[in-house]
Amino acid sequence: MTGSTEAYSANIIAEHIYSQVDGEGYTQYMLNEIVDHKKDNTAVTKEDGTIPTKAGRKLPKRTTKGWQFLCQWNDGTTSWHPLKDVKESHLLQVAQYATNNGLAEEPAFAWWVPHTVKKRDRIIKAMKKRYFRIHQKYGIEVPKTVQEAQALNTKTGTTFWMANPS
Repeated sequence: MTGSTEAYSANIIAEHIYSQVDGEGYTQYMLNEIVDHKKDNTAVTKEDGTIPTKAGRKLPKRTTKGWQFLCQWNDGTTSWHPLKDVKESHLLQVAQYATNNGLAEEPAFAWWVPHTVKKRDRIIKAMKKRYFRIHQKYGIEVPKTVQEAQALNTKTGTTFWMANPS
């Protein structure tokens, strides 16, 4: 992958992570879950899943043709959708489903699922690091409001965050 492609895909993955969380940090999905999958005879087989280069390397075919996913939506309805559409709108859920259901080795998934999962894990790790860097100092939780400070004092039995220590 080129640097620009990798940066673009990292931005897409980060957008998907942030789009699943509301302002208070709660997860919200329009897609409830992927229920099932199927492939038809137009799907690329494992034997035909690579393209040889002039240098003799084998590159994976970048195709999602022939795969369908049964999606269950928040309102309880289900519908079948092509992989290319579900991948575009719910990238992380599709990658996780593919990993959980042993599809990551299939040609339609092998060229993007491992990279997506790795990049997601890196982004989450960086987000956690940033969170602790902002909310903790030297291992001590730093409150953002007076109420948080009072709650911390109550929880720990200390007066570190007392407004007027007399």
